[in-house]
Amino acid sequence: MTKKISVLFLIILLSFMLVPAVPAFASGVDVDNPDDFGIRYDNGKLEYGGAYGKDKKQSDVWNKIFVEYKGIIMGITGLGTLTMVALFIINFIKLGQAANNPSEKSRALSGLLWTGIAAAGLGGVTIFVGLAQGLLKS
Repeated sequence: MTKKISVLFLIILLSFMLVPAVPAFASGVDVDNPDDFGIRYDNGKLEYGGAYGKDKKQSDVWNKIFVEYKGIIMGITGLGTLTMVALFIINFIKLGQAANNPSEKSRALSGLLWTGIAAAGLGGVTIFVGLAQGLLKS
């Protein structure tokens, strides 16, 4: 079973290597101006570079960042949720195979517990990000 999982992960890894990279960059940034980048703490205030826009309020900056990268965040959390659900199913199969072996049954139940918690957590994050994405449409 371990060999099958290793082959599956190797196939997934190789398939990601075949996918072309998508360039991502911040729009409207002057690369030659070092003041355009980063977050600075000056005179007791947080100051944001021009890369984050002309807004100096922290909430406006975070909203702009979230709106800019909401698709990437949604994709990562969705992929994580699907992965955990697949691992949850694999642990159910292991539990069925280890019906007569108490130590293997205990290990399968432990894996089932942790992958279930991870799937529920990532699913909750995916739902939250999806709802926030719908509310923050620009």
